[in-house]
Amino acid sequence: SSYNINSRFTDGPLDSANARARKHFRDFDIDQSQPKQKRIRLKTQRRREQCRANQARYRLKQIDHAKWVKESVLKLRADIPVLELQRTALRHGGQQDVWNAVVKYLRIFRFGVLVTLPPADIEEANIADNSIENEETKQQLVFLRSTMTEDVNLGERTGVEALMDQWRQYSTSFQNLCLELIRMERTTDRFVSVTATLNMTVSEATLKTVFQHLEDRPLRSKLLGQHLQVPYSYLFRVGHRDMSTIACRGTG
Repeated sequence: SSYNINSRFTDGPLDSANARARKHFRDFDIDQSQPKQKRIRLKTQRRREQCRANQARYRLKQIDHAKWVKESVLKLRADIPVLELQRTALRHGGQQDVWNAVVKYLRIFRFGVLVTLPPADIEEANIADNSIENEETKQQLVFLRSTMTEDVNLGERTGVEALMDQWRQYSTSFQNLCLELIRMERTTDRFVSVTATLNMTVSEATLKTVFQHLEDRPLRSKLLGQHLQVPYSYLFRVGHRDMSTIACRGTG
């Protein structure tokens, strides 16, 4: 019988080895490409997560900056009318003693009272700040005692301590407290009338102290962070040697 040379070289062991080698390299290429694609996908996912985190941090910074600007503008607005009154007082000299006392009262209480933290909440690094707050509060109380008589009237309560306690309650119950002067005028020789707005923000402390009986959780959440503007009026009576507040009431 005849011998087929082509069959010998085609079906021989060498050809089979070559085929197996080619298949092995194809499988190796596939195995190598899959981890590479997986690494690319992981890097892309991490990059997206990082971008989202950066965007979230940027938005928080923008919100904080906007809040700071709003609070700064509010404080500046409260300073302007007080400074204008001080300029008027300087222009008229010594005839404005009572006027000056009213202006000083509005100035030193325009942001309420600096409240002292309980000892358990004070860290070692904040002790100095806390002592400064105590000193400023003492100065406010000294001013009230030196310019107002003990019959200062707050409706149902009377006395300098009652007036100071009222400011403490405002300061502990609300955030961003700011007394904004609207108008100040001498109605008669013995009376000075002041119209103002008490700006404040509802906080967790407000819900605990002012709205402690409010149990509606959605309503409590809605109230939290709300900015309130309360119309406030003062009536100062002028004495011969001192200034006595006979009416100090908030309306609104």
